[in-house]
Amino acid sequence: MDGHLDGQGEEITDYGNHYKGGWVRGWKQGLGKMQYKDGRVYEGNFFDDGKEGFGKMTYPIDDLKDTYEGTFKGDNMDG
Repeated sequence: MDGHLDGQGEEITDYGNHYKGGWVRGWKQGLGKMQYKDGRVYEGNFFDDGKEGFGKMTYPIDDLKDTYEGTFKGDNMDG
């Protein structure tokens, strides 16, 4: 092993974001869940540390929640 995360694991960043899911050579990859400090939650595919492929993003809006479900490429929604 070269010191990089491989397999399943968790990361809590200094910014307060919390990721739980797959890792390959230290990059978020495969299925995972990212809970952002601002209340957003992404569940879906990751590739090379970014959102890619099918996933679901839930946005907090006051006491309500708004959800996008579809294809992602980085921070862009493709669907």
